[in-house]
Amino acid sequence: MFYTNKFIGKSKSTFQKKVNQPIISNSLVGLPCHTINVRSKTLLHPVKRQAGLRERFTVIFTVIFLLLSFQVSDAQWTFQNSGTTSEIWGMQFLNANTGLIVGANVLKRTTNGGTTWNNVGTAGFNVLREVIIWYGNVWGVTAGHSGAWRTTNEGLNWSTTFATSSYYCMDVKWTGNELYCAGQGMNYGKTTNWGASWTSGTFSVPGTVGFDVYGINVTNNVFPTPMWICGSSANNGGVNTPKLAKSTDGGATFSIVLNFPTGVMTGSALNDVEFTGSSGYVCSSNGRIFRTANFGASWDTTYLGNYSLRQFSFKNSSTGFVSGSGGQVFYTTNAGTNWNTYGPTGTTQNLNCIEFVSDNLLSAGASGTIIKRTVYLDEVNVSGAVSGNGNYLSLSSAFSAINSASQTGANIIVTINRDITEPATGAVLNQGDWSSLTIQPSSGSGKTISGNINAGLPLIDLNGADNVRIDGINSGGTSLTLSNSSTSGNAGTSTVRFRNDATDNKIVNCNILGSSQTNFTSPSATVLISGEAVATGNDNNVISDCNIGPAGGNTPNCAVFLAGTTSSPVLYNSSDTIRNCNIYDYFRSNAVVAGLMIGEGNTAATVTGNR
Repeated sequence: MFYTNKFIGKSKSTFQKKVNQPIISNSLVGLPCHTINVRSKTLLHPVKRQAGLRERFTVIFTVIFLLLSFQVSDAQWTFQNSGTTSEIWGMQFLNANTGLIVGANVLKRTTNGGTTWNNVGTAGFNVLREVIIWYGNVWGVTAGHSGAWRTTNEGLNWSTTFATSSYYCMDVKWTGNELYCAGQGMNYGKTTNWGASWTSGTFSVPGTVGFDVYGINVTNNVFPTPMWICGSSANNGGVNTPKLAKSTDGGATFSIVLNFPTGVMTGSALNDVEFTGSSGYVCSSNGRIFRTANFGASWDTTYLGNYSLRQFSFKNSSTGFVSGSGGQVFYTTNAGTNWNTYGPTGTTQNLNCIEFVSDNLLSAGASGTIIKRTVYLDEVNVSGAVSGNGNYLSLSSAFSAINSASQTGANIIVTINRDITEPATGAVLNQGDWSSLTIQPSSGSGKTISGNINAGLPLIDLNGADNVRIDGINSGGTSLTLSNSSTSGNAGTSTVRFRNDATDNKIVNCNILGSSQTNFTSPSATVLISGEAVATGNDNNVISDCNIGPAGGNTPNCAVFLAGTTSSPVLYNSSDTIRNCNIYDYFRSNAVVAGLMIGEGNTAATVTGNR
C-alpha cells in the first residue's frame, strides 16, 4: 500500500480545485500539510486495482497483531448441554457448581456448573414447573402437574409427598419453614415441615372470577409478611385482564394492588412477581415490567418490546435480570430505572427461567436450551455525569443513559473496562450540553469495542454530539480498538460516523477498523464525516494518530470519507482534520478504492502527516 508520492518534499500547499477536476495520487506517504477547499468530489490516492494481494504485505505484521488481539475477549453467552430436547421450566443452583433443572418429564442435576446434567427423576414425574432447595441447601421441593415431590439430600433422590390429579402448580416460594405451591384456579398447597406433609386450598381475591397463579412471592423480613400473587387474565366484569393481589395474613384474604380495567393489558398475563426489600417487580406477557419502590403503593411501567417476559432473578437490590421469549435476556443495574438487552444470547428459543449464582447467569427454556455467561456488568463505566453514572454492559446502553437526561456543564468520563460487543444497531450519542465527554480504556491492557452492525449504521454514531474525545491512550499497554465487521455498502455504514452538525470532536490514538464497501455515491467508510448537516455542518473534527485499517480479512474500499451537504455553503463541513494516521489495506477487486475521499460540501479540510 505504501507508494512514493509526488508531493514528497514540497512545502505547504493550498489546492483550489475546480469542479470535476480531482487531484489523483497513490498514497499518503510523506504528505506535507494540505489545507483543502473542496467543492467537487476529490479522491486523494484512489487507484483501480485488479484482484490480488500485491502490495498488501507491507503491513502484514500490523494486521496479524490486530487479528490476534481479537482472539481474547471477555465471556459471552455459551450453550450448556442439558441432555434433553424437552421444555425446561424451572432452575435453581445451590452454589456455582450444583444445580437443578425441571420441566416436561425433566428432573436433572449438575455438579459442574451446568456443563453436564444427570437424571435424578423417577417414574411418575410429569411436567414440573419449579424447583426450590432451601433448608440448609439440603431439603427441597419440586412441583408441577399433579403434585409435589420432596428431597432431603440436595436433589439426589425424590419422593412424592403431595399428589392430586386436580392440581397444577406454576410457582413455588418459601418463608421460614412454610412453603407454598400455587397454580391453576388459584389453588395452592402449603407445607410447614419441609414438605413432609401438606394442606391445600384455594386463594380468594375479591372481585375476580379466579385466575391461574403464575407467580407467587413472599417478602421476608417485613411485618406483617406480605404475599403477592399474579397470573393469567380473568374475565372480571366483562374485562379480560390480569391482576396483582396482596395478602398480609398468610393468604387468607387478598386485596387487588394492580388492576387493568381495559387497554394494553387486555388478554395478557402477569408471569412473575419478585420483591427485594421495598422494591417490587412484575413482568408481563406483552413486554412490560411494572415496578414499585414503596411496597406496592405506586407503580411505574417500562416497555421492553414485543416479548413475553417470563422470570426475574436478582443479584442484589439494584442489579437484576429478566428472561423472555425469542431468546431475550434484559438486565438493570439501577433497580429497574433502565432495562437493557443482555445479549445477543445466541438463541431464539423461549427462555422460561433464569438464575444468578456466584457471578454466573444461566437461563433455560424451550427445546432443552440452557445458556450461561459470567456476569461482570462493569464493561463500561460512566462517571461525572449529571445523570446516568454507573456500570453498563455496552457503550450503547451507557450512551442511552447519558442521552436520557440533561448533562449541563458535566465533564463526563466513559471508561471501557472490558472487550464489548455492541448490538446490531450500534451506539448512538446524541447532542448534549455537557462541557466535555471522554471515552477511554482502563489502563494496562488493550480493549476492543466491536460489532457486526446493521447495514447503513455505524458502530459509534456521533449524532450531533459535540466536545467528545475518544482517546485510545496507546501507552503502557493501554489501547482501544473500534471495529465494525459489516461489509455493507449502504450509505452510513461505518465504524465511526459524524453527522447532524457534530462539532469539535477528536479521535486520537485508536485502532479504527472497518470493512464497508462504497460506490462513492452512497457514502460509507471506516471513518465517515457525513453530509447530514442541519445548521452548520460537521466542523472542527480531528482524527489523529490512529491506525485505520480493515476489520479482519475483509478490506474496505474507502478508509476515510468526508462527505458534505451541498445545498448551502453554510452547511458545508469545515476545518476537519486527518493527521498523523496510518491508513492501510483499503482494497476491492476491480473497483475504485481510496484511502481518503473528500466529497463536495467540505471546506478548509486539513490532511497532514499521514502514511
